[in-house]
Amino acid sequence: MTVVYESKKPIQHFRDFKGTSPMRYLRTARFGKVREALRRAEPEESITEIAARWGFSHMGRFSVEYRRRFGETPSTTLRRARNVPTISLARLPRLKPSRVGIATDQLNGR
Repeated sequence: MTVVYESKKPIQHFRDFKGTSPMRYLRTARFGKVREALRRAEPEESITEIAARWGFSHMGRFSVEYRRRFGETPSTTLRRARNVPTISLARLPRLKPSRVGIATDQLNGR
């Protein structure tokens, strides 16, 4: 009987094969699954439910990392999938400071 001793650890084999650590690989896969689920979400599903389903419990950190990875927020992905138009603040008319005071006076009945 011949015993072969392997000098590399299983994690190093994984890293050699996939080019990344097992944890990073799983995290990337989970983010991909969340993105896919957001694109196919039912109207009653929320971002929180979908992210939690894939193991993300801290929504603030999830959202920041999602935006870093995909260049948009989870809500933008969901909105686009549901064909809900986004409102750009750049397209809203700008009020001049003098008109803002008049507008608030009119609202307050002055």
